[in-house]
Amino acid sequence: MARRFITKVDIDRLLAEGKRTLEVDGDTTVTDHAKEFALARGVTITRTGSPARTSPPATEDRAAVRSAVIAALGTVPQGLDSILDRVLGEHPGS
Repeated sequence: MARRFITKVDIDRLLAEGKRTLEVDGDTTVTDHAKEFALARGVTITRTGSPARTSPPATEDRAAVRSAVIAALGTVPQGLDSILDRVLGEHPGS
């Protein structure tokens, strides 16, 4: 099963549907921005079950997050790779 990412856009959709709760499994990552956005709007995020598999290598997570950011913004933001390195704790060249 592929890792799923929940973003602010997903929380917007949930609210538009009149829902205030979101259940996610162990293979789902909720971005920090989505968590903050949900909290500010009274949306409860609940984790269910356990991961179906072990965690993928960090490079797969990084690629998935990078793709999600570019898809959401429609462009590659300046400094995206250095931000991802910092946020994900990766160090170039290591």
